[in-house]
Amino acid sequence: MDNWEPGQSKKFIICNHTNALEVPIVVGLPYLKHTPNLNLSYLGGDIIQRYKLIPLMMHARIVEAVTYSEKKPNFRNFKKDVLYVLERRTIFLFPEGKRTYSEEILPFETGVMKIAYKFQIDLDIFVVGGLMKFSDDTKFIHFRKNNLVYVAFCGKIQASEHASFESYLQCAEKMMKKKKENLDTLYFPN
Repeated sequence: MDNWEPGQSKKFIICNHTNALEVPIVVGLPYLKHTPNLNLSYLGGDIIQRYKLIPLMMHARIVEAVTYSEKKPNFRNFKKDVLYVLERRTIFLFPEGKRTYSEEILPFETGVMKIAYKFQIDLDIFVVGGLMKFSDDTKFIHFRKNNLVYVAFCGKIQASEHASFESYLQCAEKMMKKKKENLDTLYFPN
């Protein structure tokens, strides 16, 4: 977290999506860096409207969300909504597109990331680990050996530095996976 400079530019903050427990961690990032004026917005499925606990996890600072219906997706106005919110806020999202219920990072979905690349939106990349220690599944038992849950800044990616969308997407995914692999080896050895 020491290397992360939130800045004031509008960008995407992306993070792996283990389960819903990382939501308050991501939302708390501006507070951890003593920049509570950094306005965040959530981008994702309509789960935010279906579960009453999620808005509480997002604090009062998340007053605007760009959502789509997971059951009846309509992306007609989605790009316009994303760009409209981005004029005033930094948007956080989970590029895997769904909760993994594992410590593995899945391949990134391309939809929103294509919007980010096309409109030259920079990415601040974070990774969260250790959340599956709260699972009953025995394959995560080694995560219970310590009380650690980590959040780490992986780095920034500037869209303008990539000649293609594929390069931009691969760089973001690789950066997140490498950081997670290194930290898991350090904190949760088998």
